[in-house]
Amino acid sequence: MFTRNELPEGHTPEQAEHYKAGQGGHLAPVVCVDKVPHEIGGFSAFVEEADGNIDDWAVFFVAALPGVANREPTPLAVEEALDRMVESVRIGQVGTYLAFDRSGAPLQFASVN
Repeated sequence: MFTRNELPEGHTPEQAEHYKAGQGGHLAPVVCVDKVPHEIGGFSAFVEEADGNIDDWAVFFVAALPGVANREPTPLAVEEALDRMVESVRIGQVGTYLAFDRSGAPLQFASVN
């Protein structure tokens, strides 16, 4: 799933100043992509495809979904998993996903409670 950095609704003037300075904001889901590993021709090709289709993405999250009995997951299982992923990112619970920036560097997020 690709995300972009945005100011939250109802942000304060202080939050807006931090955002203008390149700090703060939150990651908002933009596009979900369903690909099996052999469909990805490497990181550079993946980013090039994303850049051609998604404006201003900042971070992408990756998850794997197992199949059953040597069969790929059903389309319904994939759709449900992506829906859960979108909701998890919206509420900031991203610890179960791999996250990468535009250069491919892995990211780690601190828990905020």
